[in-house]
Amino acid sequence: MTSPDDVVFLLDCDNTLLDNDLVEDDLRDHLAREFGVESRDRYWAIFEQLRAEL
Repeated sequence: MTSPDDVVFLLDCDNTLLDNDLVEDDLRDHLAREFGVESRDRYWAIFEQLRAEL
């Protein structure tokens, strides 16, 4: 018998597994609450820059 894997990756390209917009909104709220609006905005600026490069 094999042991279970420790890591599982779920890919959701078309919003069927996760509501991507809701996840993004939740992350934005969490970052603002925990680190402040300025840090949240900096995070998203860096994220968007990296996404554009890839």
